Amino acid sequence: AIHLMLQTLTSQTPPASGTPPPAVANAIGREPGDPEVRAWWQEALQTRQHPGCAFLFDPSRFEQAYNEVPVQYLDGELMVYGIIDRLVLSDGRAYVIDYKKHRAASTATLGELAGNYREQMRLYARGIAKLWPAMEVRPYLLFTACRELVAMDGPASA
Repeated sequence: AIHLMLQTLTSQTPPASGTPPPAVANAIGREPGDPEVRAWWQEALQTRQHPGCAFLFDPSRFEQAYNEVPVQYLDGELMVYGIIDRLVLSDGRAYVIDYKKHRAASTATLGELAGNYREQMRLYARGIAKLWPAMEVRPYLLFTACRELVAMDGPASA
């Protein structure tokens, strides 16, 4: 639900309402006024509006941005396939973002939580480096519950 809401918020001007658009609620099989849906919408809104995330969501801060980017390639004999939640191109850098909704996410738990996704993000970054070899690829996890970005292993190359 949070992924869909962030995708919706990045493709339109955020509404002032605390209620998600009916199409978003319907897509997840819920009513727009459902308290849980409203809480998720607030989490998505706060994530999109967070100053530390502006380079990902403010169109004046990047050249191009994409949601739900499929990546598929061979890594040796392994077929890698995944969907990158957000890809932002700006100033010679490609930011590969994967959204994570962990209720337990906090400054104290981010390191441990992020460690579980290191290989996934390495593979995503490698795939993007193959598409844009001249760009510096920067993979990040974005924990929406606490609006924290965690850099994953620095730049990647093909």
